[in-house]
Amino acid sequence: MNTNYDIIILSTACSRPDLHNQSFPSYLKFVEGLRVKWIVTVNTLYGSLEETKENIHMIADKYNVDVDIFGYDTGGTIRDWYNSVRKLIITACENYQPKIGYLWLEDDWKWNGTVPLTNLIANLPKENWYFDMFGRGWVSFNPGLWSVDAFKRICYDKQPAVEDIDVILAKWNPERMCTYDREKNHPGPVTNSVNVTVKKLFDEIGTSWQRKNLRKKFDGRGRTFLENE
Repeated sequence: MNTNYDIIILSTACSRPDLHNQSFPSYLKFVEGLRVKWIVTVNTLYGSLEETKENIHMIADKYNVDVDIFGYDTGGTIRDWYNSVRKLIITACENYQPKIGYLWLEDDWKWNGTVPLTNLIANLPKENWYFDMFGRGWVSFNPGLWSVDAFKRICYDKQPAVEDIDVILAKWNPERMCTYDREKNHPGPVTNSVNVTVKKLFDEIGTSWQRKNLRKKFDGRGRTFLENE
């Protein structure tokens, strides 16, 4: 188990390097001053997978961040999204134990430039916490920093056996599989099980990108992975 990093950034992404040129540099500016490992999955939807991977490496090199990228030739379905989420969670929890926590940042956000992470971590609880960085007030796959123990309990421990994945996905998307109480169908009980800090630090930029660039079916809600396909 590698314990050398302060933060492990986990990013699901699609093959759209032009969007990444807006989002990813802001992520790495946000964590400047910390020792960071960045793990990225890239699904192929729009452009070149290899071009996307090369671009991410260039961004990481600029900020001296160690990055691992897992690329997939497919994309667009809820199963593709789930496979990427599962890869990030299992890779992170089985190989890295950061000193601070796991930072979930999908590829369609942008740090608002207000407060860097180094200025925010001093007052976090020692364990069992979640820092909501979008402002909703509950645990989710929106931008957020998880304590090691909370992330493993809420995300890693809830990963189903391979033979059960399709049954689970018939009812739950990959985010709700982890963050929703399955009996009450709501994030409240899971949120109430951790110490939550809320501060709006990131803005969503993916919806406008899709409306300008998507060359095939767009479901009108700005979703990267279409749940009905």
